[in-house]
Amino acid sequence: MKATDLRIGNFVQYANDERVFVNLIGKTLEVTAADILSVYNDNIPVDPILLTEEWIKKFGFVGVGNHYEKNCFNIYKYKDGMEIELRNDEDDELFVIGMRCNCVHKLQNLYFAITGEELIIKNELL
Repeated sequence: MKATDLRIGNFVQYANDERVFVNLIGKTLEVTAADILSVYNDNIPVDPILLTEEWIKKFGFVGVGNHYEKNCFNIYKYKDGMEIELRNDEDDELFVIGMRCNCVHKLQNLYFAITGEELIIKNELL
């Protein structure tokens, strides 16, 4: 995984049991600036976390029919991953960006880029 894919606060899977970090919960690492530098220098082995319905719910998305919604985001589950649609809340117009999003950190980054808000874990249990 590349350091340039990460932002502070992203969740990634820690791939090694040799080091312990203050921000490590189980094997899930909430990335800090120091962690990004360590990933850049190949000192921390991290892997992306697969985006699942469990993670979508933890971020506060609500199930509506066959998809999940939060603010202007609709997320649909398919066999090969999740697809994101953007919705204009004023007139409910859909803008399909046609993006498959299979990793938690990618959803976090896209959500922040579009809304300017961080995705916060609704349920503190990881």
